[in-house]
Amino acid sequence: MHMPDRLPAIAFLISALIFAACEKEITIKPNEGNDLIVVEGHIEPDLPPYVILTRSQTFFSETDITSLSHIFVQGATVTVSDGHRTVALTELASNNLPGDLLDSISRMIGLPLASVSNPDGLKAVIYTTSELTGQSGGRYTLSVEADGQHLSAVTTIPDRIVLDSVWTIPHPATDTLRTLMVRYTDPAPEENYVRYFTSVNGRPFFPPYFTSVLDEKTYFNTSGKIVDIPLEKGHNRYDNDIDFSVYSYFAASDTIVLRWCSIDKDHFRFWSTAEFNRNSGGNPFSNPTHISSNIKGGLGIWGGYNPGYYIIRPESD
Repeated sequence: MHMPDRLPAIAFLISALIFAACEKEITIKPNEGNDLIVVEGHIEPDLPPYVILTRSQTFFSETDITSLSHIFVQGATVTVSDGHRTVALTELASNNLPGDLLDSISRMIGLPLASVSNPDGLKAVIYTTSELTGQSGGRYTLSVEADGQHLSAVTTIPDRIVLDSVWTIPHPATDTLRTLMVRYTDPAPEENYVRYFTSVNGRPFFPPYFTSVLDEKTYFNTSGKIVDIPLEKGHNRYDNDIDFSVYSYFAASDTIVLRWCSIDKDHFRFWSTAEFNRNSGGNPFSNPTHISSNIKGGLGIWGGYNPGYYIIRPESD
């Protein structure tokens, strides 16, 4: 196991994309004629905040990469405060971002963003700034003025949860497959929440197909003890070519990078309820689920991540 000092860590997902694959029976809907703003934003240590704004009419509808270029909210006033100063974010088209930054964002969201070398990619509108970066333990207030609406949210960047070790174990029946394992010591009596992603052989980071978040009560429940947790392989949720009989396993020859992110409770609740709603969509026997958002006046999430990175190389190495 090896943890690099720093890897590209610009990780955000477009909310409109996340729910594009959902069934039509969504449990929360804006009122007819009330076109709410959807926020997808994050901040993490040593990196600037990133915010994407879309409209709720596409948040609940089927879409594709081509149509996504037309759903972004432009001309908004977006600010982030760290409690000491308030900084205005600048609106930038993705094809005007620096090349290394654009490449990092493209890898992290798993979508081709427009650039000089890729003019046919998705042209996204991103609000960001070079005047403010996140810090572990920080508290950040987001404010948005757009389309005559005011939105606000608060998030924190929790202390990083460090794993004791990361390794793989063989599949019980197929020697070419491996399960990713982590060992974790619970720092009781704290409440801890995690969202994780994996990258395979240098490809983009993706969350697991079904559930990407872990919490103290449901998953850890260790009360200061040591626990071993199996993790699933991340997947592009818009790739329909998935073999669900082996989807959670890695190949024995894979080089795996685990992105293990501490998040706060509100951030956890958003992904927990959003993923539950997505996974139970179309099931007539499932209980209605309200997607928990920390955005006042809109939908979506403003969340802090504190990531650690772990590399697991093939045993033959």
